[in-house]
This record gives sequence, C-alpha cells and structure tokens, in this order.
Amino acid sequence: MKFQEFLQIVLQILTNWFVLGTLIAMLLIIAFANYVIRYKKKPKKKKKKNLAEAAPKPKKPAPAETTENEESEEEKE
Repeated sequence: MKFQEFLQIVLQILTNWFVLGTLIAMLLIIAFANYVIRYKKKPKKKKKKNLAEAAPKPKKPAPAETTENEESEEEKE
C-alpha cells in the first residue's frame, strides 16, 4: 500500500459523518465532566439584618460618683 492510498483512506475515515459526530459528542462529554470535577460552590453569604436591629444598643450611663456635698445632703434626709 502506497502512502497516497493510505492518506486517502485516513481522510475518508476522518470526514465520515459518524466519526465527526462521535468526536464532537465525546468532546462535549469530556468538557462537561471536566466542569463537574472543577465546580466549587460559592460560600453562603450571611443575611444582613436591618440596620436598626443591628445597631448597637446605647450603653447605660455609669452611675455618677457622689461628692462629699451630696453624701452630707443624703445623711441629712
């Protein structure tokens, strides 16, 4: 068999519709499998609460220190 005859047979095989269809189908299947293997889910995002609810509550004021004058007034009463 000469090289030209061999080349003609290979070209006839590669241009056959069944071979082309199978090749395209296999490429799609491999691409989809590759996508599934590399797929990563995005982490869930925390839901933001309303700004009014999320705002920090005001702190209670510290008890005022009593002065000597106030202590003496309290003792008088």
